[in-house]
Amino acid sequence: VLGAGETAADVLGQLRRAGAARVTVSNRSAAAGMALAARHGAAYAEWDARPDAAAADVIFACTASPVPVVDLP
Repeated sequence: VLGAGETAADVLGQLRRAGAARVTVSNRSAAAGMALAARHGAAYAEWDARPDAAAADVIFACTASPVPVVDLP
C-alpha cells in the first residue's frame, strides 16, 4: 500500500478483514507510514526503498501524486 492517508487506511482495513497475509506500507513521511502500518499489523518500507513492485501481487497506490509512483521494468 503506497500512501498513509485516509484511502490507504481504508484499504488496509479491508485487506486485514479479507485475511491478507503479508502487507507492506510505504509512505514519503516515515512517521505517518510507520504509524499506519503499526495500527494495521503491516510491515513498513521506506519510500525510497519500497519493495520491488514487480514482485508484488497487488499494489494499491493511495497517493495524491500527479505523477506515477511505481516504475515497472
